[in-house]
Amino acid sequence: MIEEVFENLVDQFSDPFTFYRELIQNAMDAGSNRVEVRVEHRPAEQRAVVDVIDFGEGMNQRIINTELTRLFSSSKENDLTKIGKFGIGFVSVFALNPEVVTVDTGRDGEYWRVVFQGGTNFECLKLDHPVEGTRVRLYKKLQADEFDHFLIKSRDTISFWCRFSDTEVLFNGLKLNEPLAVDSPCQVRHTRPGTEMVVGVTSVKPPPFGMYNRGLTLKESAQEFFPGVCFRIKSRYLEHTLTRDNVIVDENYHKALKILRECVRNQLPEEMFARIKSWLFDSSCFGKLDELLGEAAPYLSNYREGMAKKFRTMPIFPALHGAPLSLSQLRWASFFEGAVYLELEPNRVSSELARVGIPVLKGEVGSGIALAAQAVTGRSPLVASHSVAVPILRTRQTARRELSRLGTAIKTILKRGKVSIQEVRLASFDYPGSVVQKLPALLQPGEGVPIRLFDRGILRSLRVKPGLLLLNESHPLVVRALARSEHTPLLASFVLAKAALLNDGLPSETEACLVGQALKLA
Repeated sequence: MIEEVFENLVDQFSDPFTFYRELIQNAMDAGSNRVEVRVEHRPAEQRAVVDVIDFGEGMNQRIINTELTRLFSSSKENDLTKIGKFGIGFVSVFALNPEVVTVDTGRDGEYWRVVFQGGTNFECLKLDHPVEGTRVRLYKKLQADEFDHFLIKSRDTISFWCRFSDTEVLFNGLKLNEPLAVDSPCQVRHTRPGTEMVVGVTSVKPPPFGMYNRGLTLKESAQEFFPGVCFRIKSRYLEHTLTRDNVIVDENYHKALKILRECVRNQLPEEMFARIKSWLFDSSCFGKLDELLGEAAPYLSNYREGMAKKFRTMPIFPALHGAPLSLSQLRWASFFEGAVYLELEPNRVSSELARVGIPVLKGEVGSGIALAAQAVTGRSPLVASHSVAVPILRTRQTARRELSRLGTAIKTILKRGKVSIQEVRLASFDYPGSVVQKLPALLQPGEGVPIRLFDRGILRSLRVKPGLLLLNESHPLVVRALARSEHTPLLASFVLAKAALLNDGLPSETEACLVGQALKLA
């Protein structure tokens, strides 16, 4: 029966090298401030020898008999300073199929060597020399050409499970400990008794996380309960399951997550907004600002739930004209405009948009700023000069005589085609950065209003409020139509009326209606 239980316990360790984690964990529970792992190959014997040495409390004969050699026995129950509470960690050494395992240890003036012959059979020998702490030694048959893999696997396993350990861990003299950190351009550290965490923004989806007890890895994976946030948390409240592949979800687990949530909602955005504030008006830091906003985009998409309310009104997005925009300002501006605009440098379009109170962010499509803006508003940002036209109106005094002759007819044709306009005007479509030079005409909602070249819904419809018909003074169609206005005014009016609607895609029934109206006027 004992052998069957023993084999079942050994089999639970799917990776035999995880015995390092179990022994280092036991060393930490014994109060050792340093653990040394030594791995060597003895060519003459064709075997590897592994030593795991700690400088903790050690064991006397009573502990050896009641805990080390007795399955499932442990004194760690209900002690939040101990993480190996199941009392079976030592069994993991046999998952490696060693020939022999020895344990040298001492306590209370007693010094012992326990020799395991590859299974449940063991012998306890009294030593005549003192031993500090505990040394576990494994002997395993291993060919020389297999040792390099064994050595690398040993180091990688220890590094994975123990690199954030509170206890110093040495592997063949090399320290493996690393500071607790995450891969993020903006991260914060929060500590309180028994708990340390590092939290940062990330564009990785789903974001990675790690949970540790005194630095020993309990679980590393990806999560979705904190969108856009990567974190590592060491806490006495976290414990591993019996199988060592997950974290026990209990009252203590929720205590740890409550601390983490507070950090995500308050301390992380505090640090992020402080950095952004210091970069917003420094052109040399624009690259840093763009990178941070790009990494923070998934986090910002959840800003109403993911961060404290006070951060919604803090400036974060650089504008080409005027003050930077807050999360709330950008969201509302995009709602009313139906778009988010970007430009790297000021131009006529950005200036005109700013004049009528429409913000243009400093950035380009695909940049970090664009990604962040899309995350906040739910809209793909547009290049302002590619999406909005601002033709230069000619004054009435300089308008051509031919246009004044055709204006009334054009208005009448369009009105009977269910499009109302106030006036027909000439304009220059050829301004710096223009994308409308080749268009014959544009419909403008009102004088001085930038013309959106995309569907804005009801705000764009001229059926709500009549606007202006702007004719491109240098377009060949407009030039020829105006030239023939005296001899064929109705034809010229129809051509210009049709040109006004070409940009929107002219349905055949609308075109037929316009032709009919022109014929009626004849």
